[in-house]
Amino acid sequence: MILVKSKLKMASAEEINTSSNAAVTEKTAAAAEFTGRHLEAYFVKGARYHKDRILRAFAGGDKLPALPRGDLAETIAASEKIYRKASDLLYREQPIEVPELAGDISQELVVALADNLAWKGIEHSITKSHLDEVEKALIQLKDNPRTADADQVFSLKEAKGVLKTLAIEDKHFYRDFFDSGLAAKLEIDSPVMIRKFLKLTSLTDVDYGAVERGISLEIAARRYTAGFLAKNDQGSEAIVNYGNPREDAEGGDIVVIKGKKILHIDIKKAPPQYLGEDEIEQGYRFYADREKQIYKAVVWAESREAVADDSFRLTDPRLQNSLEQALGKIS
Repeated sequence: MILVKSKLKMASAEEINTSSNAAVTEKTAAAAEFTGRHLEAYFVKGARYHKDRILRAFAGGDKLPALPRGDLAETIAASEKIYRKASDLLYREQPIEVPELAGDISQELVVALADNLAWKGIEHSITKSHLDEVEKALIQLKDNPRTADADQVFSLKEAKGVLKTLAIEDKHFYRDFFDSGLAAKLEIDSPVMIRKFLKLTSLTDVDYGAVERGISLEIAARRYTAGFLAKNDQGSEAIVNYGNPREDAEGGDIVVIKGKKILHIDIKKAPPQYLGEDEIEQGYRFYADREKQIYKAVVWAESREAVADDSFRLTDPRLQNSLEQALGKIS
C-alpha cells in the first residue's frame, strides 16, 4: 500500500472562516492577542469544514459507512476502499502552514493551529479505523494459519507499517502541541481538551477516549520522569525526550539518555496480555542490553483515571513507582 499526500491547494484562512457561522467577531479579530477560546472556535469550524467535504462523498451522515462483517477478505477490501477514498478527499486540501510564533499570538497562528489540529484529528480517525481492521485480520490469520495466504499476510503487514506510522505522526502532533508552552499560554493544555478535539474530528467508531488516554499518559509520564530526575539531582546529566515515530513504533514512547545509557519507556494504558503474573505484580517489565547500553521498560496505568482531567498530572501511584524503578536501573 503506497500513500502519497496530495499537493493540491491548501485550505485558506478565508475558507475556514466562511465554512460555517462566524464564531469570532471582527471586533475580537482586531484584538491584540488571541486566546484558547478563539482557537477552539476556529477548530470547530475547521473540523466541520473538513468533515463535511469528506462525508458529502459518502451520502452524508456523521460517520463513514459501516463495514460488512463475516468474510475477512470482504471486510478488509471494504475498509481499504473507504480508507483510500476518505484519505484522498482529505488530502485534496492540506492544512494551513503554521507560522512561527513571534510576539503576541496572532489570528494567523490561531487559525493555522486550529486547522492543523482539525485536519490531523480527522486523518487519525480515518487511519486508525483501517489500522484496527488490518490488525484484527492479521490476528485472525495467525490464529487460523491454514486459511492464511502468504501474499495476503505480507500485504497486510506492509499496510500495517504504513498506517501505524501515519497514526503515530498524528498522535505526536497532538501530544507535542498540548504539551507545549503555547498550549499552556492559551490555557487549553489538558486531557479534557484533547478528548473534546478528538471527539469533534471522529468519523468512525474508533474509541477517541482511548486515544486521548494514551496521549495524556505519555505527557504525564514524561513530565513526571523529568521532574523525578531533576528532584534527585540527575536532571543535569539526563535528557528526557519523546520517542520519534520509529522509536515509538518499537516501544519507545519516552527516551531517557543518561551518559552512554539509553532507556526506552513504553507506556501502556493497561497491563499487556503477554506479561507473566510476577511482572504484573512487580508493575513493570525491564530489558537490558548492557553491551549496547540500551534498556527498555514497559510500564502501565492501573486505572483509566491515571492522569488528572484538568492537567497532565500523573495521579497513579503504582505507575509513578514503576517509572522510578525503571529509572533506577540506569542510575
